[in-house]
Amino acid sequence: METWEFYFMMGTGIYLTLLGGLMYKGHKKYASSAVGIYNIIMGILSIIAGIIGKNIGTIGEKIFFSFMVLLMVSFIGFSILNLLTKKR
Repeated sequence: METWEFYFMMGTGIYLTLLGGLMYKGHKKYASSAVGIYNIIMGILSIIAGIIGKNIGTIGEKIFFSFMVLLMVSFIGFSILNLLTKKR
């Protein structure tokens, strides 16, 4: 795993954890609190995966690729959820 990939995973993990905490605490709607919990879990797993990928170089690239795919799928899923729950 390259250095920028490690820092990207660490930064994303911290961001997702903070965002998830604010979403869970700030909104009392079920969908927002569920997304907040998901973001907290993803943030913690991102930090753990970044540390593991940095220390074990052989699987670091696979971990980063899996992380990027999961981020893209989550973004698309949350965009669809936002469109479906948006008030017209």
